[in-house]
Amino acid sequence: MSLTIVPPIRQQMDMKTREVRLWFDKDTSVAPDGKYRMLGGMFLPSNVKSDDGHSRIRGYSLVAGRNVDTKTTYIFDETEWVTVDHILDDTDGSIIAEGVVTWLLNVWSNYFCNTYSHRQDDETLFRYQIDFNRCTMLQPKTSFLDAEWNDDSQPVSVITRELTLSRLKMKRNSILIRELDQFRATPDIDPKNLPAMHSLMCCLSTLDRYWP
Repeated sequence: MSLTIVPPIRQQMDMKTREVRLWFDKDTSVAPDGKYRMLGGMFLPSNVKSDDGHSRIRGYSLVAGRNVDTKTTYIFDETEWVTVDHILDDTDGSIIAEGVVTWLLNVWSNYFCNTYSHRQDDETLFRYQIDFNRCTMLQPKTSFLDAEWNDDSQPVSVITRELTLSRLKMKRNSILIRELDQFRATPDIDPKNLPAMHSLMCCLSTLDRYWP
């Protein structure tokens, strides 16, 4: 059986250091048991141009853990989304489209992570912070850290370094993998049109800044 990225079977947070100890099924998990620094990356839903030139609203979130001992970063989970809360049918209250809230709650349950790094305009952040705070299902509330860099080449170089050193592990066949391949093929593309990659740029640059 090939090893892959799977959720932990047990987790424990150190309230002093905010490190999270994770235990995995050794028969299936590529990630080892140990202490991790957890952080998410988030691209808040915005107009994104696709390959055919058309635009559509896309948002993306991922959660990463950097192993304290090996410094390897694992992208444990990721999702594409448009709304925070569920969109409900007016007639019977059934869920028409699932919001990101379910994913965020699962991330907290599995990894004790509710902090996400982002880099977008203040108006977009403010608008979605209202949605996160109004969402009654979401406990604890999502918090944000600003990702800081002077130009896009800086976080891209961090991704390249971690991949070269085999210190960045992701799920096979994910949207994130596809967008990284797309960026390699077209390096002049604006990362804001690659929400998954943009989320990774935010996450890794912030991990490097605070927990190298």
